[in-house]
Amino acid sequence: MNRYIRLFLYLILVIFGIFLFTGRVYSVCYVPPAVTSVSLNPSSGSSYPGGSVSTTVTVNFAPGNGGICIGTASITCNASSGFSCTSTICSGTLSSPLQCSKTITISSSSNVPPGTYYITVTASGGGSSASATFTYAISIEAIQISVYPPSVTLFPGSSAIFTVSASDSYNNPL
Repeated sequence: MNRYIRLFLYLILVIFGIFLFTGRVYSVCYVPPAVTSVSLNPSSGSSYPGGSVSTTVTVNFAPGNGGICIGTASITCNASSGFSCTSTICSGTLSSPLQCSKTITISSSSNVPPGTYYITVTASGGGSSASATFTYAISIEAIQISVYPPSVTLFPGSSAIFTVSASDSYNNPL
């Protein structure tokens, strides 16, 4: 059987089942609901260079006409150089308020310098879009310094040569 026919029959069964369960008659939204807002939880995170963080994106849609509405949004990030973000699609149906949630992962490359970066997460759907900003802190937590040789005995007027090396807590040389 054609998959579109199966989908149509499935939707009819869902609508009929909702009617039987609630005793109410619902209409169907013919125009997809517009995205009205986006929120992130958490809205900030931190990692070392080359690490990643996750956040849950919640997309809110404009109220439907009281019918069976399916809100669908495409979630993307404007990840700048040195960052990448998973893109996804979320859908929400028959809830009040009409919304959907998805978890995304934002990753940094190993050569991103320490600092604070702002990643814009955008949800688009129903002819509109909304954005929220994720604050991403890249930090090097500890610096390890080693000196070779660890000790030297010097006499007056003599000198010594030492080699000093430094690395972060993940053994990346500084």
